[in-house]
Amino acid sequence: MVGAASPHPARRVVTALFAATVALAAVTLPATLTTAAGFLPVYVDFGGAGTGSAPASPYVSPGAAGLVWAARPTWTWRPEPPRAPITGAADIGVPASVFGTHLSSSVAALTVTVPVVADEGDRQMRVRLLFAEVYSGTFAVGARTFDVAALAGVADAEDEAAWADSSVSWTPVDVFAAVGANAAYAVDLEVEVPSGDASGVHVRLRKGTQNVMLSGLALTLAKPDAGSGHMAVTPTPPPPVVSLAGWTLVEPAAGEPAARHESCFVNYRNRFVQIGGRGARPISIYNPSTRVWTSVWPQGGPGEIHHMQCVTVPAATGDGVRIAVVGAWTGPYPTESTVPHIWYYEPDAGPAGTWTRGAFIPEDVQRGAGGVVVSPDGKLLYLIAGNMGGHGLGSASSSRADMLDLTTGNWTRLPNAPHARDHFHAVLVDDEIVVAGGRNGGVADFWNANLRQVDVFRTTDASWRTLQRGGLDVARGGAVVGSIPGSKRLVLAGGEGGGRVWAPTEVLDMENERWVAAPGGGMVVARHGTQAVACGGGLWVAGGSGAQGGAPELTSMEVWTPDGQGVPEGACVPY
Repeated sequence: MVGAASPHPARRVVTALFAATVALAAVTLPATLTTAAGFLPVYVDFGGAGTGSAPASPYVSPGAAGLVWAARPTWTWRPEPPRAPITGAADIGVPASVFGTHLSSSVAALTVTVPVVADEGDRQMRVRLLFAEVYSGTFAVGARTFDVAALAGVADAEDEAAWADSSVSWTPVDVFAAVGANAAYAVDLEVEVPSGDASGVHVRLRKGTQNVMLSGLALTLAKPDAGSGHMAVTPTPPPPVVSLAGWTLVEPAAGEPAARHESCFVNYRNRFVQIGGRGARPISIYNPSTRVWTSVWPQGGPGEIHHMQCVTVPAATGDGVRIAVVGAWTGPYPTESTVPHIWYYEPDAGPAGTWTRGAFIPEDVQRGAGGVVVSPDGKLLYLIAGNMGGHGLGSASSSRADMLDLTTGNWTRLPNAPHARDHFHAVLVDDEIVVAGGRNGGVADFWNANLRQVDVFRTTDASWRTLQRGGLDVARGGAVVGSIPGSKRLVLAGGEGGGRVWAPTEVLDMENERWVAAPGGGMVVARHGTQAVACGGGLWVAGGSGAQGGAPELTSMEVWTPDGQGVPEGACVPY
């Protein structure tokens, strides 16, 4: 049976807790793990037995717990004390002393077996892996990455065919990207143990950019139910995520948006509008004053539409605005085609809003997955880079830049950008268009063809430059990018690439052209394939995908603010 981790990780705990208490009949564990029967949970300190224990959280050495791993000549475990005190252990309910040492290994894939037997019926178990990044040489995002997974019902823990099975769910781990240095972090894996199987639960750590490491392991146990003689698996819920410095999870009062990714998210008169995504999707609208989501199905629209950056432009008549979709794709992966017309959506025109098909886009201008911005006066629209043909070989990323005069409808060719890219969003900061993130989607290994370079277009003289001191720390495609008006700072977060979805946040100070520290680090829910909305002094993000590629599609929303306290009530009011 395959273990799986949740696609909705909190910042300090990636968890796959099962929803309800599950009766685990006659659980068989080593005696040393059951001496503290009735206490939750049992911790195994991979650095040793530790010194003392709290009554509610006894912990033992791996040997005493009966944990085993295959002994190969190249497999070496080296206990290391932390260089500094470990913070955050209490946040995940773990004794800090478990992090007193940790073990690391240079092996490509290390497997640990936890001796658990379910004697009566299939039962689900949770294994919590505990980490802390303590080595200064890996105090950087991406410096130490590895994957973890769990299996049960497999007799041989080193059965490579079992681990290579497509049903095995690997969870990427980058402790520093999640919580920084010398801080506690946990990944919870849920696994079903077949009835009567005595082979145990197998956990594998697969090396990425640096050696795997592990501080501890925890099993969730409970005292026998009164009079039943049965054990109960009672998950300890993670602490509620209300506000983390930088990002705050937004809980709606009612409704939720349609799950989607490769969609746009745009501010329309301080209401947030989600459009598109793969397949048929309604339009979802969020009112930040009432905190209510609604979804509508307007008639006569463009059909399936995705991979676009939506903007607001002046309405055809009057003083209002409407949402413009320029440079979008339609159709299935990997041979998506470009939507050949401009489309306009007016949310207030009728009960479900109204779609209007606009002008035909010249064939040499047509492309999708690029960046779109509008000048502050609403007269000029810029289409930057993008891709023709979809994903991989047979498609082509573009460095082309074009400008549309929204008054006359005329297109003007601009100088090409320094780098061809797609799967990115552009941001206007003062009179400059900033292009950050994205990838060269026209190559076979496009997932890993991400760009660190940041290109800047100055609208006053139509000139490009590449920032010499402003490269991304984490190269990624599909990130959310935004700027809080008046701040002269660009915020970039999320994204995908390298087999994973990213949470880290980077903030670019355009005044000094340097990246600065982002408060709070990563997003509450790592995601890609959506858009950022500026309102009330914050950047709001909803939807997207929680893994590289297309699934799972998300419905959650969060907001970034410089102080990490969220947007004050009444700061973002529809008009």
